[in-house]
Amino acid sequence: MSNFVVNPYRFVAESVEFCQSNSNTASGFKEDEFRGNVIVSGNSVIGASCTALTLYISGESTPEGTIYARVYNDSGVLQHTWNSINSSSGEWIDGTITAFTFTGSAYTIQEDDRVGLEADMTQGLGEIAVSTSAQTGWERIERNDGSWSTPTTTVAIKMCITGVPA
Repeated sequence: MSNFVVNPYRFVAESVEFCQSNSNTASGFKEDEFRGNVIVSGNSVIGASCTALTLYISGESTPEGTIYARVYNDSGVLQHTWNSINSSSGEWIDGTITAFTFTGSAYTIQEDDRVGLEADMTQGLGEIAVSTSAQTGWERIERNDGSWSTPTTTVAIKMCITGVPA
């Protein structure tokens, strides 16, 4: 007789997408700016171990530089960076809003985390899709010239966060 118990019900949890994806318009961004959403109470992504963030972006005015997918805490301290895209590769400069998925190591989303893109650009402008009505648990947030603000709570940045639910 074995001294080990085998659990026949053991399984690997599958990743799911948590999305803020109502109809959209666009909002501009430039160097050293952040565009994203605060993950507020009631959002089902809280506690999920997330490995990807999909954002809907485009470039205008010949942008040069890098876009990062990042998470900041509610104090504005950087917590996590997924991968990045660079304008020199031509990935996001054609002026058409396109879905880009940033992947990387897992990060567990916390309530009040700020999830979105950060621009490290030397010239040009970009656009990010903005949902025209915010779903429960998502609030738009921006950082301009080093200052964080919530321009409105009725719209949010269009995004999908991929992860394993808590």
